[in-house]
Amino acid sequence: MGHLRRERTRGYRGPGLLVFDIHRHRRLRGCHPGPAQQGFVVRAGECGPDGWPRGRRADHGRRHRPGRERGLPGHRLQRGGEYAVAAATIALFVRAPRAAGPGQASGGGALVALTDRPFLGLVAVNTVFALSSLLLATALPAFALKGLHAPSWLAASVLAGNAIAISLLSPPVASLLRGFRRTRVLAAAGLLWAAWGLLFALLRPGHLAWVIPLLIGATLLYTAADVMHAPISTALAATVAPVASRGRYLAAFQYSFAFASIIAPVFFTSLTSVGIAGPWIGIAILDGCGIIAILALERHLEMPGAPEETAADAAAASSSALPGA
Repeated sequence: MGHLRRERTRGYRGPGLLVFDIHRHRRLRGCHPGPAQQGFVVRAGECGPDGWPRGRRADHGRRHRPGRERGLPGHRLQRGGEYAVAAATIALFVRAPRAAGPGQASGGGALVALTDRPFLGLVAVNTVFALSSLLLATALPAFALKGLHAPSWLAASVLAGNAIAISLLSPPVASLLRGFRRTRVLAAAGLLWAAWGLLFALLRPGHLAWVIPLLIGATLLYTAADVMHAPISTALAATVAPVASRGRYLAAFQYSFAFASIIAPVFFTSLTSVGIAGPWIGIAILDGCGIIAILALERHLEMPGAPEETAADAAAASSSALPGA
């Protein structure tokens, strides 16, 4: 049936490889290479569903290079032509809105909003509150299993209950908060988050009889804070933004959530190495600083007597402020 040789490739620690050459052999355990192939390196007796050996092209000992496959340049030309057609279509038929008057916003993207110092302060404060909002989902599974030695269902149940409560309570809570100053609502949310962090700092392993009720009760404080923060923070950002630049301001406001999502894992793991209560004491301190900061920014962010917006108003303002809307 021809010549077969077993050899090992450099750095390979598995079973030997069978090498065949179609110029000398026409079959290998049911595999029938075609005339377009020169050589294959395959595992012993391993063939594809179409009868071809599975493996890499050996090319008579030379290392296989994907760029040498037949037909690849044509494929690249096809893809390049598709991109060229798409670019030409956008250039010819898509028209972006232009500023129509002196009151319209100038270019510069979302970074323009970060030159507004009071708004930049709001982004910094909301980064702290967004960190609090993200910390439960980021830290609770590891904290419950490794820190408290609690059963695996506890963290999943608490997170599921929190998500359901937020989805059900957000609209009525946003309606109840109509008429309150948004900065005061955010300060109250920060206070609830600080209390949540301090209660979590009291949790210790080995006492599930009181750990589970305290964990659930503290999570209710977290849920109340999150329900208050989510719509009101967006409403505040939409209100303080100039009408002509509202889209850019809201885009810049989203940086606070992006920064928080980056910081949250590092924050938790770094302070956990100090102690089991480290992350929760740290977030309580940050929330306390956030309360002071948002109250200090109050006179710069809201004018007395300004009409209050609900979450629905903020959502409408956000959608209307998107670029191109």
